[in-house]
Amino acid sequence: MARPSPITSLVAVGVLASGLAVASALAGGSDTDVSTAAAAAPAEASSATPVLSARRLPELLVTPAADRALAVEIEPALDELPDASCAAVRDGDRAVLAERADEPLVPASTMKLLTALAVLTEIDPATPFVTRAVAADEPEAGVIDGDLWLVGGGDPVLQTPGYEITWEDPEHPPPHTDLSDLADDLVDAGVTRVTGRVLGDDSRFDAERYPDSWPKRYLSGGESGPLSALNVNDGFSGLEDDPDTPQSGEKPGDPPVLAAQTFVSLLADRGITVDAGAGSGVAPADPVVLAELASPPLAEVVAQALTYSDNTTAELLLKELGLAREGEGSTAAGARAVEEVLAGLRLPTRDLTVVDGSGLDPGNQVTCALLVAVLEEAGPDGPLADGLAVAGEQGTLRRRLKGTDAVGNLRGKTGTLAGVSALAGWVDDAEGRPVAFALVTNGEAPTAQTAQDQLVLALLGYPDRPQVDALEPR
Repeated sequence: MARPSPITSLVAVGVLASGLAVASALAGGSDTDVSTAAAAAPAEASSATPVLSARRLPELLVTPAADRALAVEIEPALDELPDASCAAVRDGDRAVLAERADEPLVPASTMKLLTALAVLTEIDPATPFVTRAVAADEPEAGVIDGDLWLVGGGDPVLQTPGYEITWEDPEHPPPHTDLSDLADDLVDAGVTRVTGRVLGDDSRFDAERYPDSWPKRYLSGGESGPLSALNVNDGFSGLEDDPDTPQSGEKPGDPPVLAAQTFVSLLADRGITVDAGAGSGVAPADPVVLAELASPPLAEVVAQALTYSDNTTAELLLKELGLAREGEGSTAAGARAVEEVLAGLRLPTRDLTVVDGSGLDPGNQVTCALLVAVLEEAGPDGPLADGLAVAGEQGTLRRRLKGTDAVGNLRGKTGTLAGVSALAGWVDDAEGRPVAFALVTNGEAPTAQTAQDQLVLALLGYPDRPQVDALEPR
């Protein structure tokens, strides 16, 4: 990152300002008083601290010295990065480090931080997603005369037990909703037969399965499942004879139909007969609700998206945000809502461009200044921070920085696309205080992850403060 060193200049300006403030305070604010005081003062040895020196308020020098030490320590790593890179560190309201912090760049999956904050701000974090089994009429003697609708509530983590084989970190099971529980509830309600079909209803959101702007390779590469308000197992099909077991690399089908087929199988396993198979369709306007299945609270679903960088979950959260704010469950409505919510929070959104919720789209543009502002707004103890991956322990950071002091002390959101590498989050510094940071690199950069790790390690030792007595007046 070829550049001047603004941090050094900021420190110098801060010291000068401190000295002037001291002078004003000591002199009572007038030139005459200063002259009189200077004339009345006895001559001091050349080694004495001048009246106008900032050393007379040594605590004002301690923090700038620590900031400068951090900048000097991390500068070699930042110099190895392309010019299209940015870095920012904030300690509360104070900027510790700012390198091209206002330059908009492709954020990759750090985009999920923006989606998460907007969703948690607009929607009560305790709110669950609810999937319902409904019919046109009450069952008679356990028989539903006609169709049974499986109505999607936008739950991004709706799964069957067999989908557990896809979990990347089984020791830390991600938040999820077990569709089997809804089938059990129908058994408990006394249902024994459906004379019609099971129909999947995903009308809560629009029918756009993938944003038009996404590169076509995303569809074949499985970066995200097809987007639907009724997604079971991320919308991916399983083996025809066992819908509970996903087959690696299998192409996604139509989500509401797949969900209905899966539910028919779950019902059959419990002795409930469905005469006419599965399909899709919109439920009656005023149906009889036979059973309901609530997801974990929204905050936990957001955490699943952040910890494991789940693109499908992030995109469905974006559509839910669009529905909550604009009454339209679409990617476009959700993208507008993110920009509006963050602007309403008075965050630095001037150069923000939101195209999707996951960060897969290369058209997203975010600054490092905004990333750290999002973190600070969410706070180090809020649900967003609680949902971040943890170095050496959990999520996308569980294999990173092992054997270092970062283990358990770095909570972050990774971001990786072709030509993009990013990391943003919280580091507990040497005094145990959480410090927000972001480092984003666009372009070919073999050392990008190394620079991120070095920044984290440097922050673990921050602030390396000089002793105050070393800065006191002589």
